Amino acid sequence: MPRKPRRESVTGLYHIMARGLNRNAIFEESREKSRFINLLRDNLSQFDVAVYAYCIMPNHIHLLVKTEIQELSSFMAKVLAAYAHYYNFKNNRIGYVFQDRFRSQCIEEEEYFWNCLRYIHLNPLNDRDLNKLLKYKFCSFYEYYYGKEDILSENAFAVKEKRFQTKKAFLAFHKMDNRDVFEDVSEDTRWNNLRIAREVLFDMQWQLGVPEEEILEYIDTRRLFGEVLMKSLGISKKDADEIQAYLRKEIKGTG
Repeated sequence: MPRKPRRESVTGLYHIMARGLNRNAIFEESREKSRFINLLRDNLSQFDVAVYAYCIMPNHIHLLVKTEIQELSSFMAKVLAAYAHYYNFKNNRIGYVFQDRFRSQCIEEEEYFWNCLRYIHLNPLNDRDLNKLLKYKFCSFYEYYYGKEDILSENAFAVKEKRFQTKKAFLAFHKMDNRDVFEDVSEDTRWNNLRIAREVLFDMQWQLGVPEEEILEYIDTRRLFGEVLMKSLGISKKDADEIQAYLRKEIKGTG
């Protein structure tokens, strides 16, 4: 079957994830993480892509970028192909390095942007000890905190400084639950729940290794997703079903 075209973000912002084949630790060593960051840096000079967040984990990477959809595909194709060539040569192997094509999720609400940025930054932690992040050089949290512009775009620092006037405020933001509802946002509960549901869905598609549309299509995964929503949001089954119906329309481009 032909691949479905990527959904284009109205803001040009995307959360990107790419994972090692069979969840293999393709970025296990520090020099492998550094190599990938170098490839990002080298290719950013050739493409109109602005990076707002990134994190290199042992078996996957996260990016939060702003660009045109065609530019995104070309940029990621070149970076991932270059890293795959490096990894295969280094390990004297042939074959695929990444699991399928990279995943992209549209970021079209400001608070979802900040939730996504925090989600990416907290990936290396099993707890909320932010001191560990201050030493983890393969994540944009380090770059933001110390003000060392490298991979991040100039505008990324500008929007961060506008939102957080102090380092203390930036740290406090990262101590919040990733699915907190912001008190300063004038949105009704329904829209807050939809934003959180999108995060849950994005997590599940990587945990299960299936596209988000399939999670919403098949009975077993729909039931599992509904149970997670009810527990995370404290909502009824009816409300969870309504959220799933909305997301199905959204993914199909009819919502």
